[in-house]
Amino acid sequence: MKTTQVSLQLLWISLICSLLLSSCETDSGKPTPATGCRIQKYTAVIQQPGSQHVQNEQAIFTYDNEGKLIKADSSWTISGGSSGLDNGNSSTVATYTYNAEGFLTAANSQTVRQTMIGTGNTKTDHRSLNTTFTYTQGKLTGYLANSVSFYGLATNVTGTFEYDAAGNVVKQTAVNTYTYDPNVVKEVPGYPSGWQRTWIYTDKQLTDYIEKRGAAETHPYTIQNGLVTKATYPESYTLFEYDNQQRLTKYQFFNGNKLNSYYTQTWNEGKPFFTSLPAFKGFPELQPIMGKVGVWKTFNYYADYPGSGIAQLTSISNTIQLNGEDFVSQAVTEHKDLTPGIPSQTGSRTENYTYTGCK
Repeated sequence: MKTTQVSLQLLWISLICSLLLSSCETDSGKPTPATGCRIQKYTAVIQQPGSQHVQNEQAIFTYDNEGKLIKADSSWTISGGSSGLDNGNSSTVATYTYNAEGFLTAANSQTVRQTMIGTGNTKTDHRSLNTTFTYTQGKLTGYLANSVSFYGLATNVTGTFEYDAAGNVVKQTAVNTYTYDPNVVKEVPGYPSGWQRTWIYTDKQLTDYIEKRGAAETHPYTIQNGLVTKATYPESYTLFEYDNQQRLTKYQFFNGNKLNSYYTQTWNEGKPFFTSLPAFKGFPELQPIMGKVGVWKTFNYYADYPGSGIAQLTSISNTIQLNGEDFVSQAVTEHKDLTPGIPSQTGSRTENYTYTGCK
């Protein structure tokens, strides 16, 4: 189901170029030039169905004289609750550092979140993500990402990339390790001793994926033409369907052999705002493994609901406007809560995008 922070979550994922699995480089292998359409500001106003709360989001992007992204400030506030409970705010500052040759060497993000937990009482939490990058002969060959969650869980991810003679990625690995005090931390990882993931590629497309936990090794993905069509895990599996433009259109989750939930989505034509961000020099070019990201049009969510079987719980529609270069400039969303036995309630979301350098 869509959440109110979808755009800001996508923002940070996009700003580090979806490092684990998506394309991050122009065809020439050179950074995107300083000229061209660049996202400058994003704002959104959200009214959740059946809620008095109003959420405001904002993100501002800063570039250097060569067009490289050097800073992104994002924030959200929630207000309007009659009791004040659940009101709050969050701000994130992300910075990007480059060496003399223009390669990204560090991406750092710091988040401060404040939440009302009682009359006159505010809880403050902190989250951080710090990533460093290494290169060999102009190609990204490794990264180290250290994060600390709002609940104190420290996660370290060590990643590597291997290339063939033509410069195409053939293998990628990511090893997760964790540091935490189980007596203090409220958030415990699913695999406390850590785990390793390996992606194998041919002609920029995924051909195999391996997960390793201790001595146990599995190949959970069924892959067709570089896209994951099934993910199989103990006691559950997920099916994925795509359109002819490789965009995800249906997601089904099965608990055992029983359908538990699914969603469908359709897509608008146009470019999402984060595709206007400059590419990072030396990052690998990979095809997305679970569908290309676009500007969605409709989203419908269904789940097994007590007394109703599989029932539709959510319907969301998205009407967009594009600028002269086909980037989304405005998106107006209607969100309907269709929970059985409860009168339907409607919420709204309005997003506006400002660009610089567009024709």
